[in-house]
Amino acid sequence: WQFGSLPSSDERQYILEMIKKRKNELDPSIQEVFEKELITITDQLCISQEFVRQKLQDVAVVSLRDVERCLTFFVWISNHFHKQTIVSKQIQYSLVVSMGLCYYFRLNENDRKQYNLAIKTNNTIIFENILHEEVDRLCKTFSYPSGIAKTLILDEILFMLFNGLCCKVVLVGEPGTSKTLSLEILRDNLSESKIEGFQTKLNKGSFNLKVKPLQLVSFQCTQDSKTFGIIERWDKAISYSKDETIWPVLLLDEIGLAERSKHSPLKVLHHLLEHPKIAFVGLSNWPLDAAKMNRVIMHKIPSVAPIDLEKIAKEMYKDKQQGSNPTKIRISENGIELLVDIFKELSDTKTVNSLTFGETNLIGTRDFYALIRHYLEKEEGPRQSFEGIMRNLGGYKEKDYQDALIDHLQKKSRLNKKEMLKKMNYWGALQCVEANLNDVDCRHCLLICEKQHSWQLLLDRNILPYHDVVFLFESRFPADLTVTTNYDHLHKVINCMKTGKTVVLFNLKSIHECLYDMLNQRYQTNDQGQRICGMSVESRSRECYVADGFKCIVAVLEKGFNDPVTTTQNK
Repeated sequence: WQFGSLPSSDERQYILEMIKKRKNELDPSIQEVFEKELITITDQLCISQEFVRQKLQDVAVVSLRDVERCLTFFVWISNHFHKQTIVSKQIQYSLVVSMGLCYYFRLNENDRKQYNLAIKTNNTIIFENILHEEVDRLCKTFSYPSGIAKTLILDEILFMLFNGLCCKVVLVGEPGTSKTLSLEILRDNLSESKIEGFQTKLNKGSFNLKVKPLQLVSFQCTQDSKTFGIIERWDKAISYSKDETIWPVLLLDEIGLAERSKHSPLKVLHHLLEHPKIAFVGLSNWPLDAAKMNRVIMHKIPSVAPIDLEKIAKEMYKDKQQGSNPTKIRISENGIELLVDIFKELSDTKTVNSLTFGETNLIGTRDFYALIRHYLEKEEGPRQSFEGIMRNLGGYKEKDYQDALIDHLQKKSRLNKKEMLKKMNYWGALQCVEANLNDVDCRHCLLICEKQHSWQLLLDRNILPYHDVVFLFESRFPADLTVTTNYDHLHKVINCMKTGKTVVLFNLKSIHECLYDMLNQRYQTNDQGQRICGMSVESRSRECYVADGFKCIVAVLEKGFNDPVTTTQNK
């Protein structure tokens, strides 16, 4: 039965009554002023509901659940987050922050500007100014790792995550938009060893809030995830909630992949997220369906702005200068700016925006980070050698893209076309693969093959030896399409990681998602100085050693390739 949606007049009545019910939860000192502001608050929430409903073009995505969440934030922020000497100003600031969390951050960049104007038309306050001021105020309390630029996107995500500890959050953004990094920064600042220092900073920043260490329970989602795996991890997080000295958080990493599972594992979240006893965070490269989005607050992470790209690159340069061996840096700040310009111009090229195999962005910000890192480590700059540019940006052979790459390089290098093409052609596909395999610190390698046997050129040209390399192939025999076969492949990959061998995975999409941390080189170092990374299968995960010299080559057929897990590799 299609029940439809509430008429605007009825929705307004519901919203007004919901606001009135929250009065007694507020500090007694602001209840009187709150009552006077009832109509203003109602107007703002009604405008927000209608605006987001129109922009997201799905009636089911916006409901009274959003109003309930917004009011929950409003009460929490009013009581703990911001203390003003003028009570009416405190209410205004609390309303702006709560509306920002529940409505503003769900929108893309253009819609955010329009939302700001819609709110400003009906109120004298400048919405965006207050929101950004509050984001900056909170983020000043966080300690950032060296080499990490404090960008607006990173601050936004940290702001969402910290406030989301009292609610449910799904972060949606392209690969390389700092989703995982933000969570690691939050986890580090709220760790057992650093919690006291963070609490002191909160107190100095006038935050009336007592924080507790985070206890993160993670689940790596795949396209084969099942319901019992999510329930198992949920129950694990719930068991931690009995300890009142910690904040348990359930993380569903790559939750968008689980939505594609034939087992429909995310349906269990419909009732789990109604009245959760724990904080919940989901990370995804694309939006989920309306039934899930309706039960969480969502952050639509903007693309990295050009000014932030430059800021990130210069922070990486500065960190390298302050490192243990700064004299090895051959690239100048002008060289860094040249690389930023090349990447920005390629990103602005119309063909780049359509570089997709299915859902996968072929050229992204992770390629930019790897590009900068390459020239910080090498002795030749971008004008002397095109190696880093071709290895990180040259892997897409579509004619329009290659023409744009040639055009931009010719402008920046000041070489004539013949000389420049000679330098580009020197770094063909095979040369780039060979350089990748000889570079122990660079990303793993993704080969996009035109034919089934294309990858064998690596053996014919002696780029890969026949010994000390493990080859794993996709099999379509019915007996091989089993979980047991996947476990066998994973065991062989783990053994290669441990012994430092090279492994070639040909069309083995069934295990790519289990190797998420390895393919992303999300390595950590244990107390003995050994590199380790996680390997996840369903709700089970284990730590695996990663020896020096380990390399992974993922070979896929160009036709039908749509695997988002491999976007972080050299293509």
